Amino acid sequence: PRPATTHDNGWWFDALKEGRLVAQRCADCGRVRFPTGPMCPSCHSLGWQEHTLPMEGTIHSFVVAHYPPVPSFDYPLPIVLVDIADGVRMVMNTVGSEPASLAIGAPVTIEIIATDPELSLPFARLKETS
Repeated sequence: PRPATTHDNGWWFDALKEGRLVAQRCADCGRVRFPTGPMCPSCHSLGWQEHTLPMEGTIHSFVVAHYPPVPSFDYPLPIVLVDIADGVRMVMNTVGSEPASLAIGAPVTIEIIATDPELSLPFARLKETS
């Protein structure tokens, strides 16, 4: 299934196609926000700027989905909520990570992967620990 794109989030998907992970920064109060939206939830400004995010974070929470199966996904399906800089959290699937290896607070790198010729999405990969 493809995510719905709108006027408010289309630019975010375009940045992913270019290999960039971004969020919105309010042009008035400076709050960084995700998911994208037309108005700042802090000061209600309609002005915003693109803000580049780092390609790493930590697992805030996760779930391993088993049911109901959706034909385009492999199961069990680990889904993580990743804490990224500036207080941004993003939900993403994992890549190269076994569900049993996931842990709250585990560091991840974020990889942007083309899921088809027109769509790229962020995926979390557990960092190797020494």
